[in-house]
Amino acid sequence: MRDMTRDDAVRMIETIRTLHQEMARVLKILGNDVLPGSQAEAEMNSFKEPGRVQDAYIQANLLLEGAADHLIAFTKTVTEPATTIAPWTCVRAILESCALSAWLIDPAIDVTVRVQRSFALRYEGLDQQVKCLRAFRNIEDVDRMNNRIDEVERDALELGFPQIVNRTGTRIGIAQQMPTITDVIEITLNEEATYRIMSAMAHGHIWAYRHLGFKLVDDEGELTLEKHLEPFLVQYLCLQAVQALSKPVLLKGNLLGWDIRNIDSIFVSALADLRVP
Repeated sequence: MRDMTRDDAVRMIETIRTLHQEMARVLKILGNDVLPGSQAEAEMNSFKEPGRVQDAYIQANLLLEGAADHLIAFTKTVTEPATTIAPWTCVRAILESCALSAWLIDPAIDVTVRVQRSFALRYEGLDQQVKCLRAFRNIEDVDRMNNRIDEVERDALELGFPQIVNRTGTRIGIAQQMPTITDVIEITLNEEATYRIMSAMAHGHIWAYRHLGFKLVDDEGELTLEKHLEPFLVQYLCLQAVQALSKPVLLKGNLLGWDIRNIDSIFVSALADLRVP
């Protein structure tokens, strides 16, 4: 098999753009309606507070929107003038959003676990807001946000979920302790190793920059580093992005009762295009 070229990389990016357009078209037609006879309908009917189930669906949808945004941002980072480090952080964000979405919308879990996960993610977000406000020294809003967390915890306790505290009695979650994003990615996408590589790029590790974003060149007898992204790494990033995106979309389709054959064919076609140089 011949080595991949810049033209191959350009073609692969065009595949990603086409995938985004096709998915946007199909998902717009399908919407977010819960179809009769679906697992989602059964969950909404069986849980005593259907709004809590719907919260999980909404969270998953918002995360999918975030993944789609980063997908388009990724294509821009590898379009001339191309970058060599930013593409990794974009695909890392895609993995994060897709993994969390899949974690929430997985049809393999029951409705109680789904609501439990929704509360855990919600607490994680509220807790991050507290830390952000504290960093801005906005004490009044910190107190207001802590009160809001207390309200959300009371809602969870009323539904029968346990209080989540550590050994000293400090709250560390609501309904369940939120797993790390690395664990969520391994659970849902089986891509811990990939995520760690991309995190190294996002966090400015020199060894990662050196191996994945630069190449050695001979400048009149002196070896220097030059920014460079190998075409086969463009393929790797494209494959990771498409595979990650397919997981929550197909899980959502199964949960809501869609006929997912058309959606599946879009992903299969894209993956086929990306695998053949």
